[in-house]
Amino acid sequence: MCKIFNKAKIWLIALAVILVAGIVFVSVPALGLNKDASISNGYEVKIVTEVDISGNLEKIKDTAKDVFKEAGVNYSDYYEIVYPSPDFNSESVFVFKKEVSSDVIAKLDTAIEAAINGDGVVNKVGFDIETGYASTVSNVAPYGWAIGATAIALAVIGIYLMFRQRFANAFTVLATAIIEVLLFIALTSLTRVVVTTAYGAIVALSLVLTLALSIIYTGKMWDATGKNSVDAKLSNDELVNKFECSNVKATAVVIALVAVVAIAFIVAGIFKSSALIWTGVAICLSAISVAFTVLCIMPSVWMAFKKIGKKK
Repeated sequence: MCKIFNKAKIWLIALAVILVAGIVFVSVPALGLNKDASISNGYEVKIVTEVDISGNLEKIKDTAKDVFKEAGVNYSDYYEIVYPSPDFNSESVFVFKKEVSSDVIAKLDTAIEAAINGDGVVNKVGFDIETGYASTVSNVAPYGWAIGATAIALAVIGIYLMFRQRFANAFTVLATAIIEVLLFIALTSLTRVVVTTAYGAIVALSLVLTLALSIIYTGKMWDATGKNSVDAKLSNDELVNKFECSNVKATAVVIALVAVVAIAFIVAGIFKSSALIWTGVAICLSAISVAFTVLCIMPSVWMAFKKIGKKK
């Protein structure tokens, strides 16, 4: 016996507290989701070179990162875009959450000049540093498209399950999926995990995982409650307790695979970009959200809809 369902009231109270706190955070403009500069009005520091056949792009990028680090700017406070050009010039754009001081820009200018036009360099490379608030950064909510896809997916799956598994199981799947998405968004806001452009995809991932695990669970319940099933005489509580451990095993396998993906993003981010690190962290958070919803909340949801179905 895994005995998770025995603490159902505690899980439901915890869910309610997190959702209410999350709604408050998301509703307050000063709080909301902790968006990174790629999906909000960011402050651009653009380093543009003239014709550069020496390939100084990586040198400029690394030098800029060193200057920002020495100035106490956290790696998570900006993201970078590199635009190599067929004309052998380039643009290295760093977009920050907040304005960068003129002192830092002056140090950046000096450091880049020394890096690419230092002693021994014959062909000097001209460059310019442009600053200002970005006008091309997207302000569209990173989860907007995911909400639309979620609504369509839930409608299609709901219709299918209504014919395949009837009321209790169909609504269990739909309600569990909705709860998980809301929980994930609430956790993202409360933990202040940085939201990147990949957030919509992560919301969709958590939805798909929740749907898959809940369909597997309700499918077992549907078979167990059939007239010819050996478990047909068991009470709802007994059924939930019987299939709890199999639910834990299925969820553990899925979450383990998700954890591997998350770790891969985090490791890649250490060497590439802070956006990848936060993507990995968000994936970890989605795994927690899926596991909690499927293991701690879904059985109670199934029980509730099962009772409603009997009354009808």
